[in-house]
Parts: sequence; C-alpha cells; structure tokens
Amino acid sequence: MPIIHAVMSSAATFPPTDPVERERWLDGIVPLAEGAVLRCCSVDTLMREHKRGRLKLFRRSQRLWGIRRRDALLFGE
Repeated sequence: MPIIHAVMSSAATFPPTDPVERERWLDGIVPLAEGAVLRCCSVDTLMREHKRGRLKLFRRSQRLWGIRRRDALLFGE
C-alpha cells in the first residue's frame, strides 16, 4: 500500500474562525499538488476534470497551475 505524503503548507493549517477571513481563505489559490491532496485524487484527475469543464483551474505562471481551495475541498459557492 503506497504512503501518501501530504503537502505541508496552507492546507495543513486550520481555517480561520472569522467568517470574512474564512471566505478569503477558501478563495485562496493553492498549487495543484496541494489541491490533489485536499481532494484525495491525483493531479492528472484534476487536469482531466478541468478539460471536461467540471472544474476551474487557474494558470499561475507559464508552467504552474492552481486551484481554489474551495473547489479542492468540494465546497459550493
């Protein structure tokens, strides 16, 4: 059974308790690797879902892609 190494960054922190800060935290853009850990899937799955139009990914630079934390955690608008 493979061992999954979690990405230790903003995903490892608890969300803020203040409602306004919580919304800002959920709307933050995280790297695809971190989004895949939050969603319990692979980066390839995120890219396929984006190509099908089911998921919105953001281009952070020419090579880097990101996903909103809200979308990675499967929270609605």
